[in-house]
Amino acid sequence: MERVIAQDWKRVRDNHDRLAELWAAHEPDLLLVNAHCPTLLRNAGMKGADQG
Repeated sequence: MERVIAQDWKRVRDNHDRLAELWAAHEPDLLLVNAHCPTLLRNAGMKGADQG
């Protein structure tokens, strides 16, 4: 579906690559959340509540 609606597929792929790099870096103060993954979204909410 993403490819069908993308206006610039190369930009989408570049973005995916960058997100993969960020994910692999495991930076402690960087939280990447995929809203399509209920576990990541729930963990992000709990992490935000702990800091607030």
